Amino acid sequence: MKKFLVAALSFCFGLTAFAFEPGAMITPTNDVKSYIKTDYTVASKFGEYFRTPSAKFQHVFNTYGQEIENSSLTLDGKIIDKITFEYDSKGNITSQTGYDDSENVLWKIINTYDKSGVKTEEAEYDSKDNLSSKSLYKYTGKNLTEETLYNGLGKIMWKNIYTYDESNLCKDSCSYYASGELESKKSYKYNDNNDILEISYYDDCGVFTKKELYRYDTNKVLTEIATYNSSNVLYLRKFFKYDPKGNILKITTYSIAKKFGSTVNELAGMSDFTYQY
Repeated sequence: MKKFLVAALSFCFGLTAFAFEPGAMITPTNDVKSYIKTDYTVASKFGEYFRTPSAKFQHVFNTYGQEIENSSLTLDGKIIDKITFEYDSKGNITSQTGYDDSENVLWKIINTYDKSGVKTEEAEYDSKDNLSSKSLYKYTGKNLTEETLYNGLGKIMWKNIYTYDESNLCKDSCSYYASGELESKKSYKYNDNNDILEISYYDDCGVFTKKELYRYDTNKVLTEIATYNSSNVLYLRKFFKYDPKGNILKITTYSIAKKFGSTVNELAGMSDFTYQY
């Protein structure tokens, strides 16, 4: 059964994130018609945890398993804003359009592909159809090696450069300011199944700031992401729970801290997923 592809694992595809929901690039099993993700804030009172809904998002899919609509909702289910997606015959996203709660167009993104289906350009337009930005992509073979963002006047804003290992797995991704100076860097390690094992983060001086470790069960399904600080001290753990069809049912986040002379795990956040099959 195909499992969720978590957004954090899609780090080297050069996709510019315009979705209203952070980390929204998740693909469920093909028999899902839609799902609603509800985020909760967590508070502790008198030693007990209480959760309160803080945000809600709805994702709708066609019969091919392609997402066709992504909406940000009020807690009672009303649309705040949404994105719609269009595809070509090869399954590539050709356009994304953002709307407000009155169906007014806020922006639109047009993607361009070459004859082999490789994405070469992404152009964003504002509500008046004026070009506001453009991303250009360069490849070595099938590997994306450069992603450059320009504003609507053609001035460079930033650049991402990707390098790969002998297995064509992304090894490093570096982001640069328009001046050419480093903004940040990520380095990646993989397990024997070519699943992401570790992501290390560096600042604009190349100094290590944190790392994430990815853990899987015996079925190669992601179960946990553990985050360590620059001193290699664990401070955050995120757990993934799945339903019988292999779709994420719950994401639970714990902060790790030293309190009263011992290490404690404190519930910090939670997300629930509800599916329509």
